[in-house]
Amino acid sequence: MNKNIDNLLVDYCNDIGIENINWFNFNEVLNELMTRYNLTDRDSNKLEKQFDSLFVKMWKDLKKDINSIKDVNIVAEFILNEIIEVYGANISKNELENLTYPIDSVSKNHVTKSLNYFEAHKLIKRDPEGKPVFYRLTPNHWFEQSRYVISDLDVVKTITPIIVSYIKNGGVHDYNIQKLFEKISEVIEYVIKPSLYHNEKYELEEEIIDLIDNNNQEGAFIQSIDIYDSQRKNEFTIIPIRIKFEHNKKYVVANIVDEDDRLISKNEEFALEHIDYVDSHTTNYSSQVRQPLNSMLSYKTFTSYKTESVENSIYKEIDVILECDTVVYEYFQIKPLKEMKTFATEDELIEFHTNFKDYKPKKNKFYITAKDTEEMIISTVLHCLPHAVILENDYLNEKLIQKFKGYAKGVNIEICPPLSPIKPNSDSKNDTKKSDITHTPMKPKKELSKEQLDEENKKMSDLNKDIDKFI
Repeated sequence: MNKNIDNLLVDYCNDIGIENINWFNFNEVLNELMTRYNLTDRDSNKLEKQFDSLFVKMWKDLKKDINSIKDVNIVAEFILNEIIEVYGANISKNELENLTYPIDSVSKNHVTKSLNYFEAHKLIKRDPEGKPVFYRLTPNHWFEQSRYVISDLDVVKTITPIIVSYIKNGGVHDYNIQKLFEKISEVIEYVIKPSLYHNEKYELEEEIIDLIDNNNQEGAFIQSIDIYDSQRKNEFTIIPIRIKFEHNKKYVVANIVDEDDRLISKNEEFALEHIDYVDSHTTNYSSQVRQPLNSMLSYKTFTSYKTESVENSIYKEIDVILECDTVVYEYFQIKPLKEMKTFATEDELIEFHTNFKDYKPKKNKFYITAKDTEEMIISTVLHCLPHAVILENDYLNEKLIQKFKGYAKGVNIEICPPLSPIKPNSDSKNDTKKSDITHTPMKPKKELSKEQLDEENKKMSDLNKDIDKFI
């Protein structure tokens, strides 16, 4: 085989057609050749050099053709927009040649060169049976490496100038449509990620705010925290007072105390971005005792400190099962969760029920399994309410309820309102069918007086306050 290796790749290209070669993935071609001809590793190295040589020559000629067109970007963008406009159907080369272009002197040769370049980049595909020649869009190839798919054609048309310019920048290995949308996908992911993920110090800041709120409550025992300031390279024990904004940065305004809670310095400012570690503890005096603490003159200095990674908690990925109304199916196609699998067709719903026997698929519903971060899952579900529910896991449902309770508390709404008077039911005592137990309000053994109802309402109100302390 070695003696024929020089012509092997050329023969292979001629055999299957050069337009069918996957120039974006040589390993696919190489694996096919290795299997077909039982090649050695030495043969594969030689073939790889041949492939690169053919590849460079082909793309050099294509780039030369496309760049020979005057106002090439304008012509190419116009052609691509027309092909996008008829997405789902074929458009003939004749139609494209006869369009009215925004510039003069666009020849058939210009159209041919633009189409050849798009076809080589797999932006479009030629219908091999079409006479005259027809082309169609290949969006599946565009988004093969992307997490997010742009299905709105008007949106795609707004970025055709970027597409045309990008694929002309360099070699197709580095500047192809898949890599472009992979980059766009990264930008989309950055923009749509949950709000907490935009704050690298989220958990730290939340703990500081909780301590400030606690310390401001009358009668509460004052809590201090141990922090390490990477800018000052020192560890401090502080009593936080507030979060301050200045020059688009956050600062923790705090009093510095020593081990015995004696005041060292007042209203010191620590840049939140430089605080690496927090450990809270309760001091030995109450907020009812607001007397000044004794002053000292020097900071504490430590030779070592602990570090904790915020990412260890909020970025941890967990499994989830969702049940969704069909009205939000398109949303999940645009914004999929990681490792997401959708069960929507009849066969997929049967597969879902086979894999998860506890859940019988319902009409007008589809189901999702995924593995993503807690905040991304909750953020996605919140966007879909009331059309999405978490079947598993219960932890996520508890976190979601905590968010609702936290919101309700902020606007002074009780999610669990006080009991209202219960109206007695009919005098029937013997009818205990399951349907009645399920749907009929339970009759009280004894009708409560107004004073008793007020007492019950007060108990529920106190219970709500106790619950609020834990959310």
